[in-house]
Amino acid sequence: MVFYLGNGHTQVKESAETSKMNSIKAEGYDLITPVNITNTDNYESISPVKKGKVNTSEAFLTLQA
Repeated sequence: MVFYLGNGHTQVKESAETSKMNSIKAEGYDLITPVNITNTDNYESISPVKKGKVNTSEAFLTLQA
């Protein structure tokens, strides 16, 4: 299995979690996870760090109190 990171690529061993995700995708389900921030009044600013596909543990929002 190859995961593409930026302009290059790296080979990553398939984990049990990846296998589960592939099974879910094979059943036709989408793996997109919506993120809703319901307490926006608590933050001075909410800014996207990255748009599009985001990998596990990758920052995609900055919340400034």
